[in-house]
Amino acid sequence: MQVAHRSEGDAQPFVAQVEAVVAGILDHHCPKRLRLLHVDNWFGPKWLGFSGKVLGLLGIWRDKEDLTLPPFVPARILAEQLWAADPASDLGYGKVAVDSSIHRRQPSGANLKRLAASVAPGEALVWYSGNSVANQRGSLMAYIPTDDGYRTFYVQWLANPEWVVSQMKGLSPDDLQMLLSDAASKPSC
Repeated sequence: MQVAHRSEGDAQPFVAQVEAVVAGILDHHCPKRLRLLHVDNWFGPKWLGFSGKVLGLLGIWRDKEDLTLPPFVPARILAEQLWAADPASDLGYGKVAVDSSIHRRQPSGANLKRLAASVAPGEALVWYSGNSVANQRGSLMAYIPTDDGYRTFYVQWLANPEWVVSQMKGLSPDDLQMLLSDAASKPSC
């Protein structure tokens, strides 16, 4: 899968890892659709399941069936792509037009009501960081729909000098390897 939006600040080895994880998600989890969001800069693991703040002070995290969208400011989203199941495609998915962004400019408390299952039903949601050349690190966060809510995970890579996984949350090394495997390039849905 080719990630359409790449900026000068994106390290190509990191973007290749993102593309491999996305292909693995499509192959192994078979979502109806996958939304891929390119964030302007690195984001940390605290964004995983983060819903927003109450009274501007208290952070709220949610998971599974009451998972909300992370409250990224819309200006941070450099690109948003949508892929839908397409049996005629070699990948089993084809790129479709994004009718509207899932991120809105709103008070943080309002985000507590923006459930992923309502805003993007049946969609796997994947965010990946930009500016990885300057930061020498990149991050990816995924929300994958399941029968009982969502499976969520976060992965961070560091340039050391090769791009290596430095942190994972919600995903085992074996699970990541399964997503990155060559078998992920052949659709099984």
